[in-house]
Amino acid sequence: MPFATDLALCAGTWLVASGCGGGGSSARPPVTAVATARPAADAACSPAYAEYEAKWRVALSGDLAELGDSMEPAAVEDIISGQVATLPNREELTKLRSVYAVVDLFVSDAPWPAAFTAADRAIEVCGEGAKRPARQAGTTTQPVGSSVLYSAPVVGSTSVVASL
Repeated sequence: MPFATDLALCAGTWLVASGCGGGGSSARPPVTAVATARPAADAACSPAYAEYEAKWRVALSGDLAELGDSMEPAAVEDIISGQVATLPNREELTKLRSVYAVVDLFVSDAPWPAAFTAADRAIEVCGEGAKRPARQAGTTTQPVGSSVLYSAPVVGSTSVVASL
């Protein structure tokens, strides 16, 4: 289970056993639940997936930031991009919630509950293991230090940039 393994290793400094961008490989085996994925082009999938990606990025980047300067920003972005490229399946999400239950004892204000809820909604709309829908022109997600900026197109010539 690539999601459960990646997060269990990166969920907090006390759970880090190996990996998380150090000497380990950043390659992830394919998600086995792709058979249930619905076409990502579905109009309802894009906003649900965007919410999942934004909340997952916030939660995971917060955990990775706890590792301090031990990881290069490119390695952090590689880990996060790899995880948000596809939705987890329900079995993986259940395991991640179990990991979070342990973490929650020590870090009660962590953003994982919102990330898990967003993942549930995206799975409902897009299907388990769905790949990220193609982004609309002019919409980007960029890492900036330890935070992420999301820029969304707005009617007219201006755009809104919000720090997540």
